[in-house]
Amino acid sequence: MNNRNKRTPLFFSMTFNFLNVYMTTQVGRSPDTVKSYRDGLTIFARFIINVKGLKLDRFTFEECTRDFIFDFLDWLGETGCKPGTRNQRLAVLNSYLKYAADNDVSLHPITFSIGTIPYAKVPKGILRCLDEKETAAILSAPPVSNLGIRNQMLLILLYDSALRVSELLNLQVGDIKMDPKNGYLRVVGKGSKERIIPLSELTIEHLQQYMRLFHGAKEPSTYLFYTVIKGHADRMSCGNAERIVQKYADLAGKEVATMPLSVYPHMLRRTRATYLVQHDVRIEVVARLLGHANIATTETHYAKISPEVIRKAMESTEPKGGGKEEPLWTTDKDELKHLYGIR
Repeated sequence: MNNRNKRTPLFFSMTFNFLNVYMTTQVGRSPDTVKSYRDGLTIFARFIINVKGLKLDRFTFEECTRDFIFDFLDWLGETGCKPGTRNQRLAVLNSYLKYAADNDVSLHPITFSIGTIPYAKVPKGILRCLDEKETAAILSAPPVSNLGIRNQMLLILLYDSALRVSELLNLQVGDIKMDPKNGYLRVVGKGSKERIIPLSELTIEHLQQYMRLFHGAKEPSTYLFYTVIKGHADRMSCGNAERIVQKYADLAGKEVATMPLSVYPHMLRRTRATYLVQHDVRIEVVARLLGHANIATTETHYAKISPEVIRKAMESTEPKGGGKEEPLWTTDKDELKHLYGIR
């Protein structure tokens, strides 16, 4: 391309190549990441058409200004998107524009201009984890039935293995070794990185029962968790898994008053990781279990100490007997004032 083509439409063949060639083949992004980028560009396209009233095939790179992107981010906020989501949408646009500029040098000024837009500050707080009573209540909530056994198995693996819900639902029968003494899951996580997650003997017992009921002699390529629609078995959706978690959290909440109103798969992962950290499992081991390439990610999101842990630690250091603490030395008031530099 050259300068006479500067007014190239933003959404054209380059978008297809960005999502289907560059993202998948050249930089090896996972299908979930590609889907996230596609969703982000789709939402931006809807903003161009439905909010700005422009024709998508005529919207050019030159019209993609800082003010236009600020309008887009403001619109996202008005529709209820949190700062983290808005930042993700901005990151998608930045990545796409950098890719476009690598293919057309005339677009570098536009890419640079958008790249200077600051990301929103995301409030940091201690994310809610389940306590032991809440966790046990959820895991034991499913009934003793075929469907209940399936749902309990899903809950157990989400917690015990600290898997992302997408990782769990991508598991196939051939990814599981059910040796009681050396059982494990072979998991493919973010960036198509593979890791091995050991299984406890109790989890293996549950798995053996589940496999007898739902898999039998099925092929190794069969998804571990599947749903049957119109006679066709396929991978269970993330939405279905989320509904299962919330359903049994609601049931458990009838017995445990402290149960959060909203419980989701990632809360089980976070609960497991936090439990391990707080019980002195090395942070490097927890990072490996979670599939974090950078240990700083684990430290940032899972190694925060809760107020309850701080309270217990402080209580454990209080002097025994409750007696009044004696001063380290005795002196008169005038000398004490002199030591503190006052009169």
